[in-house]
Amino acid sequence: RDRIERWVETAENLPLLEDYVLAETETDREITIGATTLRCRMDAVFRRLDGSGWLIVDWKTGKKPTGQDMKRAEIQLAMYKEALRRQLADTGIPNATIRAAFHYVRLNETYEPTDLPSPDELAQSVLSTLDDSDNEQSGDSMQ
Repeated sequence: RDRIERWVETAENLPLLEDYVLAETETDREITIGATTLRCRMDAVFRRLDGSGWLIVDWKTGKKPTGQDMKRAEIQLAMYKEALRRQLADTGIPNATIRAAFHYVRLNETYEPTDLPSPDELAQSVLSTLDDSDNEQSGDSMQ
């Protein structure tokens, strides 16, 4: 119970969420990029009070990554953003304004990247990651 109360207090006092209301939690979505379908679960999706935009927040309890590790983590936010963009477009809300951020709970620090990969860049990143994974598996099987 104490843990839940701390989460609620964190969310209530988070400047990032000012002017936003919770719309969804633990939302599962699938997104197809190229020939690959990925499943993602968004921790929280908020809608701006005036209806003018959306905010995806991924709550993190671990350390904040740096450098290339952070760049790889940003791919997760880009996937979430694209999945929500597609869902909103399918429900008659094209060109929605969508923000996405990580919030590191233990640090009480928010990181909202300003240069997430575009859908095309996201596809390239996912395909590259899958290729790297296939190559690692192939290399492992050769040993």
